[in-house]
Amino acid sequence: MTQGERKECPVAVIGLGLMGRSIAACLLAMGHHVTGVTDNLEASAGTPGRIRELLAEMTGEGLLAEPIEAAMGRFHMTTELRDIAGTRIVFESITEDLK
Repeated sequence: MTQGERKECPVAVIGLGLMGRSIAACLLAMGHHVTGVTDNLEASAGTPGRIRELLAEMTGEGLLAEPIEAAMGRFHMTTELRDIAGTRIVFESITEDLK
């Protein structure tokens, strides 16, 4: 997949805890459009800030080739699974309930 193809490959991350945020940050750093799916937008209000922190760390390590806000411009959150219908790749990182 070329860089141009990556930018045209929308991806989704279901679950925005520690693992989901990290996955989203890595995908954003690679140029993807990322939709984060959460069950509660209010409870996830801090997620963009935490992703910015991860991107800032990547910037410091020379792993992000663009401004943080440019990467964040490709991120949005939703509670609706129908919003990820057009994605090509979906990462699931939710808590398992084995009961």
